Amino acid sequence: MSNLDGLARRATTRYLRVSSLVDWSASHRIGECMFRILHPVGEVAEQLGVGLTTAKALIKTGELRSVKIGRSRRVPADALHDYVRRLDAEQNGDGAAAGTAAPSVEAPIAIRH
Repeated sequence: MSNLDGLARRATTRYLRVSSLVDWSASHRIGECMFRILHPVGEVAEQLGVGLTTAKALIKTGELRSVKIGRSRRVPADALHDYVRRLDAEQNGDGAAAGTAAPSVEAPIAIRH
């Protein structure tokens, strides 16, 4: 066995290990960007930087609007943005008093695969 054969075998083994971890379906192509309209509660908790229990409490109290699809609870993207805007307005005012505009959260949340 030549040194080149061993190198090719190692490269193939690495490729097979990596390719088994990657979902190669059409929605996961490199560079493709997908925007979600509805977010699972766990993802919302992660985006807000809070725990799952806190995210569920925000939904239960009505502070964060959500919808049900079957048995799953989802948070619309605009409801997430509205909640952050409301928090910002409550804690920092409308931004005019300080002479600076409030940070924009208009851009949709991108999920890169």
